[in-house]
Amino acid sequence: MTYRLDSTIPIPYGQVLHRPVREQPDLKQILVKKTKLIAWVVSNCVTESQRRKYVQLLQTHLREPVDIYGGCGGNYSHCYPKKSFLDTNDFTTTKELAEYIHCLDRNDTAYLEYLSNKVYIR
Repeated sequence: MTYRLDSTIPIPYGQVLHRPVREQPDLKQILVKKTKLIAWVVSNCVTESQRRKYVQLLQTHLREPVDIYGGCGGNYSHCYPKKSFLDTNDFTTTKELAEYIHCLDRNDTAYLEYLSNKVYIR
């Protein structure tokens, strides 16, 4: 008895359900309602990389607070970032990341590209 379908007694792992296709939300309306520059989704608070210090340094360049979601911030996110997030490894310095965030804030078209790649989950 295994989850493999070619076993003598297959016991499938999970099940596939048909879900109706949901309409994509109005991204321009989301953009209009945007009031913050950045949200950080994190669940592991204590790390060797000291990423919390990195975010604190980033806040000094942004000159505004970062909203923290997940186990370390008490807020919980209802979205799955699929190519809709900024990876700190793509930037040489926190200042460079902050500058890019400000650039996205000023460029609605570029910001909407990130929003359009976000998958919304109930």
